[in-house]
Formats: sequence, C-alpha cells, structure tokens
Amino acid sequence: MAISIEEEADETAGFVKTPRLRPNLPECYHFSASVFHERHRPVPDVRPPLIGQRIEAFARTAPSAPVILSADGRDGLSYAALSDLLASVGSALAQAGVRGRDRVALWAERGPLTVSAFLGLLAHVPVVPVDPSTGRQLPDLMQRLSVKALVVPSGLDLPPVDVPVLRLSPATRFAEFHLEPEAQSSGGQAALEPVDDAAPALVIETSGTTGRPKVVELTQANLASGAQSAARTLALSPGEVCVNPMPLFHVHGLCIGTLTPVFSGGATVPLANGDGAQVLSACAVTRANWYTAVPTIHHSVAQALERDAGLARDVSLRFARSSSSAMDGVTRDLLQNHLGCPLLEGMGMTEASSWVAHQPFGEVPIHGTIGPAQGTEVAILTEAGEVTTAPSEKGELLLRGPNVITRYADYPGDRAEAFHEGWLRSGDLAELDERGHVRIHARLKELINRGGAMASPVMVEAALLQDDNVAAAIVFGAPHPSLGQDVLAAVVPVDADAFDPDAILRRVADRLPAEAVPRSVFPVSEIPLNRIGKPARIEAAARLQDKFTPVYAAPQTALEALLVLMIEEILIREGHGRHDDFFLSGGDSLSLMRFQLRIEEELGVLVPGDILAIERDVASLASWLEAHRGDTVRPRIAEAFAEAPTESGQLE
Repeated sequence: MAISIEEEADETAGFVKTPRLRPNLPECYHFSASVFHERHRPVPDVRPPLIGQRIEAFARTAPSAPVILSADGRDGLSYAALSDLLASVGSALAQAGVRGRDRVALWAERGPLTVSAFLGLLAHVPVVPVDPSTGRQLPDLMQRLSVKALVVPSGLDLPPVDVPVLRLSPATRFAEFHLEPEAQSSGGQAALEPVDDAAPALVIETSGTTGRPKVVELTQANLASGAQSAARTLALSPGEVCVNPMPLFHVHGLCIGTLTPVFSGGATVPLANGDGAQVLSACAVTRANWYTAVPTIHHSVAQALERDAGLARDVSLRFARSSSSAMDGVTRDLLQNHLGCPLLEGMGMTEASSWVAHQPFGEVPIHGTIGPAQGTEVAILTEAGEVTTAPSEKGELLLRGPNVITRYADYPGDRAEAFHEGWLRSGDLAELDERGHVRIHARLKELINRGGAMASPVMVEAALLQDDNVAAAIVFGAPHPSLGQDVLAAVVPVDADAFDPDAILRRVADRLPAEAVPRSVFPVSEIPLNRIGKPARIEAAARLQDKFTPVYAAPQTALEALLVLMIEEILIREGHGRHDDFFLSGGDSLSLMRFQLRIEEELGVLVPGDILAIERDVASLASWLEAHRGDTVRPRIAEAFAEAPTESGQLE
C-alpha cells in the first residue's frame, strides 16, 4: 500500500525537516484530507471540551482515524471503536455497583489495553492508576485513596480487597477489551451520571521528590485544559502520532503521552519499556511525528544511535520532548543531530496536569530555560514573601490556572505550606528571565546546605555533564559532622577505564562557586532513579552509601601512620583509614588549616592548601609528600619513630 508523503520544510527552529510519512495502515485507517491535512490552528482561550467529548467528536468526524497504534505499526484502534468501548465501560461499572464519582483503580501495566481502559474509565469515573510493582501494598493504597472498585487484568492473583473487582480481558481486535465484574451489584444497575467540568477525573499520588507523596485529584476540566495547552504549544494537528515510552501510572505518560494526542485528534503508541532502540523502531514503523520521555530514556535513545546511526534512517520526527529533569547538552545535541529535529524541554507537575512551562515548537529552544508558562500563570515567591514576575528574582515558583488544582485531596501538613494566596507552591527554586522564560535551579528540599552555603544539585549536575567523560550524573547531600551536609556526585563514565575523578573535579571547579564543587566524585553503573524515572537525589546518599564509604584500611608506612594520628586528633575521630576522605570524615576549611599547620610543625614542610584539597586521603597525601618533599620529611619521620629510612628511600 502506498504511503502518502507531505513535503514540509521548517527552518524556524534551525532544522530542515525530512518528508513526513503517513502511517502505512489498513484501509479503515485512511484519513480524509480535509481533517488530516489541516495545519495547527490556535485554540481560543475558552473552556475546552472534555476528553470524552473530544473522543466522541472525532468518532463522528473521523471515525476510522486511529487513536491507539501498536508499536510495530500493524494494528490500530479507531476513534469509532473507542467510542463504542466508552459505552460498554459505563454499563460494566453500573453492573458492579459503581456510582459516578466513585474512585476506580486501574492496574496500569504498560500497553495498548491499559490505554483504552484508561480512556474508557475516564469518561465515567475518577481513575486511580496503580503501579504494578506495588502489588503487595494494593490493599493499603486502596484504603488510603478511598478506592471503591478495582479494574485488573484477567488471571491476575490479587491480595484480598474489600471492593468490587472488574476483570479486564483482551477482545479479538487490537486494544479492545471485555470488562466483566466478578460479582453483580445487589443494588440494581443505576446508570452513571454524565461527567462535567468539576467532576474528579484522575486521582494520583505525587512522585514524593519533596517528602511524603501527596494525593492529587485532577478534575475533568484540569485534564482538558492541560491537554489543550500542550497541543497548542506543540502545534499538534489531527492525525499526528506520538510514541509514548513512559509508564501509565504517572501524569507524564497519561496526560502528555496519552491525553494530549487524543485531544488533538492524533494517535498514541504505548511502549512496553523505555529502551532506546525500541523507541526508535516504533518511531520509524508508525511514522511518528513526536515522542515524549524523561532524560533517562532520551539517553538510552542517544546510546542506541551511537551504536547504530542507521536506526534513525526511517525516523521522521517533527520534534522530541523532554521533561521531569534537566537534559544534558551532550545528549540533546546528539539527538538533534541524528534525528534532524528539535528537542523541546518543559516542566510539568502532577498538580498541574503535567503542564506548566515549555519551549514552544517553531522557536529556537534556548538551553538552560524551560520556556515560558503555557496556559498556566507563573510567579516567584521571594524570601521576603512577595509575589513577583520581575526578571532575575529568585524564589519559589508559584503557579495557577485552569489545569492546576486548588487544593490537595490529602496533604500531609499545613495547607499554607502548599498554597500562597491562591497560588500553588511548586517546591522549585526558580527565576524568570526578561522574556518570562522559566529557569529552574533546584527542588527546594534537594538544596544542599553546606555549612550555611546552599548548593543546587541541578547546577552542579549541569557542570559535570559538560565533561567529556561524564555520560550521566547525580549530585546529592551527604551528612557531614561539622558542615551539616557535603556535596557528593555520582557519575556514569563514558569510558570507565579512563575515569579520573580528580581530573573531573579540577575541571568542574572552574565552572562552579567553591561551595558547590563536589567533595568527591565516584563512578556508578547507573544513576539511582525513583519509580517514574526522576533522579532520586534525596535518597541517593542512603542508596549509594557503599560507593563513597570506603572499607577501613590501616596505614602501611610510618608517614601514613603519623598523618593518621594527626587527622584523628584534629577531627576527634578514631579508626581513620588510609583511604578515608578527609572531608567526608568530618573535615572542613578550618580543620584543613589546622591539618596544614600540624604537617608543617611535625614534618617541616608547608603543603599548599590546594594540594591538601586534592590529595584528600592519607595514602595519596603520603605519596605526594614522598615524591615532592621526601628529603625533608624522611629525617623527621625517622626522628619521630626512632628508625631510619630504608635503602630504597621508601618509608616502612
């Protein structure tokens, strides 16, 4: 079957686009030119139709258009078929005794069936997506979130739950399903009430990056407004295809990867995982126009392209999208060069339907900012408690708008901590530039308090990622006896054999203020992430403790023994090993000065402060002293221990 080609050049963002190929789909999925050749038109600032209404509208105007596509591009579910499913879901819920505003949990495995079930449920009831990895905690989660019914795959073994269970089983055709209650309701089958703007639609826990997860209840209007704004900012047209490698229990995968393409009359391609080669394959065979992912997945795509640049041969994207954390420049440039399209960054929050600020399509993306607010109003809350939109004022990012909640369903603390004069407090340290673009510096609770000086992990990670031998990085605070916290960094080396932490530290020190320079950089095979793929900075110290806490090693020479004695007296610490980092053991600038004076007093040499900052453990400092001050040090050691140097000149 022929593939239609739409020649299109767009040089506004510095990229020359390749021809856009339309999906090679069965005849029932051919699109009418009047609907699918229409370019993006701005959506007026009026109340948008709800997601269910959009599905019904496209089922009337373009019934055979696909709304869900398989990753291999061979199968699709049409808007007309999805519309029929919406009606059947309402009937099944009523049979199980579910009422219009009862929360219904959905076992959110990745895949087409979950997407169609989610859209079907969303048209009738508030949906609670369940992470399949939390199966053992299912009864607690359902009680905590006041779930009234549970939708799970057929054949899945469940712990005992005290709510009606509906079993989801695949039908004959792709992404269609049967939804059967395990037991009929004894109270009759009252029809579900139609949803309206204020009806709760999505109940979801936050990712917990700032503490205990909070329960967010997004309304139908919240979701529709977020999807409308995303479609407008990204210039989406009907018929465009989005590849979605994100989990389906979080707002990124649900709101951006699913609802946004549906709102615009496009199709979503849910993937089983975020493997880079599979993302590229799906983009190629479905003739996708865009994909959305977190930096971890983008990095996997970049690695796949580095291994085989031919994977991009049949990919014809209009753009790629990234959010959840900052994208490093190396990965961004590699993707843009291989894919021939811009990579647009944005910020989303669960509380804002995953949509706050974003780099718009059609403008040159400026790295370091996440673009202007899009459909959401933003401001800065200064330390003085003032709300401002003045440029270069740092403070907590505030937001409000039709896609933003006005209250939490469950908030573990004082409401004033969450809202300020009608604004939602994001928990992000940010500022606005002269154009109103948002620049995020850090999560406020992730800031590292190093002896009173605050260090931003995001800023330090950005500096580390400029190094040629750093593929990925996470910066976090570790407990420190005198400073309170110290700055540590774990990095994934590009070349493990060439990894030189001291060289990386020297280079990164030129890019950062002194208080932000990591005390230690150590290699890891992968960055610790939370369950939705964000860097787990708050938990990193505990999860990586074995990586930066050395096993005790006794001193091996007289010089090392003397240096250990000095450090133990200065830091009031016993059991200091030859490989223990001076600073991670409790040292700071004052104790380092005392150590410098003790070395001069005991050994008769002045060791420069920058050398002490580099040679941070006894073994490396002793080697430096032997190599650079050996003639002076050896007699002092012999005198102190009443023994002479060996014939080789090395200290025993």
